[in-house]
Amino acid sequence: MSSTKRSRRSRRRSLQKKKPLYETRRKIIQGELTDFSEFLPQFNEAHAKLETHNAETVSKKKAEPADSGKAKEEEEELKKVDVDNLKGKAGIPDFWWRSIKNN
Repeated sequence: MSSTKRSRRSRRRSLQKKKPLYETRRKIIQGELTDFSEFLPQFNEAHAKLETHNAETVSKKKAEPADSGKAKEEEEELKKVDVDNLKGKAGIPDFWWRSIKNN
């Protein structure tokens, strides 16, 4: 069997595996799925891990001597995201536009 056939077959399997995820994402973006209770346990677990990781990272940065270039980057204020345009709307109306614009 050629490597091209194997790669096509593996891509097909991969797409079939991800199809439910893509469908769920589509429903969320279009506002068809609004009850997220089934995702909460997984979210809470991932959130706890990220908070722990973030706390470790921050404590390491505080322990390191401040380099003038790094210090300026760290001091840079984070911009707040304005989400007033999303209030009262189902889904994420401008999801793809913002995704492309911001990347």
